[in-house]
Amino acid sequence: MVAAPAAAAVARVFIACPGDLADQRGVVSQALATLNHDPEFAGRVELVPYAYENIVPARSGMDPEEVVTSYMLRPEDADLLICMFWRRMGTPLARVINPQTNAPYQSGTEYEYLAAYAAAQTKPTPQILLYRCQRPAPDPATPEERAQLERVNQFFARFGPGGDLLGMVGGFEGDAQLSGLIQRDVAALLRGGLLAQFERRDTGRGDGPVVFGLPALPAGFVPRPESLDTLRKTLLGSRPQVGVVAAAALHGLGGLGKTVLARAAWEDPAIRAAFPDGALWATVGQTPDIARIQREWIRVLGGDIALAASPETGRAELTRLARDRAMLLVLDDIWQARAAKALEVAGPRVRVLITTRDATQAAGATPVSLSLMTLEECRQTLRDAAGGRGPDDATLDAIAGRVGRLPLALKVIGGLLALELTWPEIAAELDAGRFQDIAVGDSSIFVTLDASVRLLPADQQDRYRELAVFPRDTPLNPAAVARLWARTGGVTSFVARKLLGELRARSLVQADYTLHDVQADYLRAVMTPAERVRALHSALCDAYAAAPDPAGDASPWSALPEDDDLYGWRFIATHLHQAGRDAELEALLTDMTYLEGKIARLGVAAAVADLGLLSEAGPLQLAASVLRAGALTLARHPEELLNQVHGRAGPIPALHHAPARPRPYFALYTASLKPADPALVRILAGHTGGVNGCAFSPDGTLALSASWDRTLRLWEVATGKTLAIWYGEAGCLCCAFSPLGDRAMAGDGVGGTHLFMLVGGERRGGPEPPPAPPVSFAGSREAPGAGAPEPESKPRRKRFWFF
Repeated sequence: MVAAPAAAAVARVFIACPGDLADQRGVVSQALATLNHDPEFAGRVELVPYAYENIVPARSGMDPEEVVTSYMLRPEDADLLICMFWRRMGTPLARVINPQTNAPYQSGTEYEYLAAYAAAQTKPTPQILLYRCQRPAPDPATPEERAQLERVNQFFARFGPGGDLLGMVGGFEGDAQLSGLIQRDVAALLRGGLLAQFERRDTGRGDGPVVFGLPALPAGFVPRPESLDTLRKTLLGSRPQVGVVAAAALHGLGGLGKTVLARAAWEDPAIRAAFPDGALWATVGQTPDIARIQREWIRVLGGDIALAASPETGRAELTRLARDRAMLLVLDDIWQARAAKALEVAGPRVRVLITTRDATQAAGATPVSLSLMTLEECRQTLRDAAGGRGPDDATLDAIAGRVGRLPLALKVIGGLLALELTWPEIAAELDAGRFQDIAVGDSSIFVTLDASVRLLPADQQDRYRELAVFPRDTPLNPAAVARLWARTGGVTSFVARKLLGELRARSLVQADYTLHDVQADYLRAVMTPAERVRALHSALCDAYAAAPDPAGDASPWSALPEDDDLYGWRFIATHLHQAGRDAELEALLTDMTYLEGKIARLGVAAAVADLGLLSEAGPLQLAASVLRAGALTLARHPEELLNQVHGRAGPIPALHHAPARPRPYFALYTASLKPADPALVRILAGHTGGVNGCAFSPDGTLALSASWDRTLRLWEVATGKTLAIWYGEAGCLCCAFSPLGDRAMAGDGVGGTHLFMLVGGERRGGPEPPPAPPVSFAGSREAPGAGAPEPESKPRRKRFWFF
């Protein structure tokens, strides 16, 4: 069979400029369109412009920065960034801190440029083009205009002698000149290797084949024909029932090369021919960003990303888009099966390939066990990684046996051979390691990693091992790492970023700055005893602590920085707990400035999880009950936290430092809301009509609910997330699980009984009902907890104006 012709690669072009050059964004977009039709590039690359006014909806009720961040491509993830300035720097970003100055960025455009610039120091993309408009203009007439122009001048002065930024700056006066510059410079970049890079990445677009998100095969990739043949037969042999996801699960030991084999499968002609409409790839991990992945997939398939407002609607849109396509969907690194359900799309010619260390997390998928490399594959891997410096076959075989034939271990050893170290020298390091008595399984990679780490300078060894303090399967945040290393080793932000790059080059950190599973296991094994780990968590907490409060009772972590992708907001409570500083953690969790900030940034569930770290603290248990009871209100109005406390529990003396609110505002002084009940675990929100029946799955992890709104909903008990929705012809009256928990039955109001497979929601028995009108906050009524109107017989909620 012949492979399907490759589609044009998609190149994402981020356009950044302040408002005084807004019209020029259209000039840039038109210049890119001209290049797309140039005979030299047509059919090979599609330059897609990303400007916020074309991507971001005019959404109300959110901070503009939050809206842009939610919908816009991040500048560091773009392939090309085109940045322009004239006489304005732009409006300062109030809540985004520049780690170099410890002050807010001067504007969104400055942030976008510097974020892309930092990423370009360690990655081949984004590539950056920078221009300054030289159009004549009158002198600034106001102090604000003079200040803006001075900030622009200072920015470009950073490219001069002694400046901290490198690169050329282009100049233009009119739109025609700008268009010519863009076409000339982008074409030069494409000819200079960028186009070849895109074509190697094999990204597609349009109505034809779409290949998105696939990582590049690693340098020195060694084919594994036996493993690939098993995977090919499984993928091409699966035939799903109608509406059922057809999946294969590639599983095995960490470091066996599951991700690489899954990527190599797309190079197989038979697999490409079986899926002529393309392939989509997503790295899921332990803490997946499902909304981002859905938006990216929907965008490349030509759908409406606004429908990814929830996992359910996003999945429905993906199902619609993939319904008539023959596509391969790859879900890499699955830890929890339910986390990936929003991406498992059913279709008559859609196949899902899952990679996981734990086969039990891919229930229902056809298992494909990945075995160890053959000796010949090990030899080739070692020779490639060593750059041709590998020893004889007998020595190569000895190395393969010593490290358990794991591809990651072989790559590390080959990298040491490439440094002209001999195998006896490396073997001596392995023999002297603390894991020398462990000879099988993951333990082999522990020995290999320890030998490689101990060849680093002593201070770099310490810095690398300190990465054990960061959560598993979460990309290392450079700002957070820099804070820790500044505290433990006096490392500057620049040196920290440089060291992270060196660790990546040594394969001690992966290309995306995450730690491989076995690397994370290694770090946690060497960071003993427990007191050492606690001290490390404590050091990171101290690195995040603010200056002491003059009043003496505000938590030093109640106002955390914003330059670290909210890392501090996500994890500082956990670090305090791991450090054994529970008294300080309790002071933080009773600080209402922190609780309100946590809810506003990460949601009610995240704040409740923090409160659950200290399960013995009575005030915290009461506060958690208040948050759970008022979750629907707080999700939309975090500033209502104090009113929720007063209304559901009365004043809680332990809570302190409530944030100031602009006057006038509603202040609730009486406990007139429904009291917080400690027995309440979670409010499951989503139905728009009365609920007639509900049931737990046999293992207690799932729940069903049947409603008059004509839907049957499947819930994840641990998180309260809606996993699937089924639509009936009339209101659902009752529901039940099968004894095995893989099927559900529901009865409707017209005598119909429906049996469902619990693999995903789909529409049945008619069109989806229209959404319910939003709940009103008019008058003095509290938002009802289940989305239905409260009976008028209930007491009115008492609220008072406070001036």
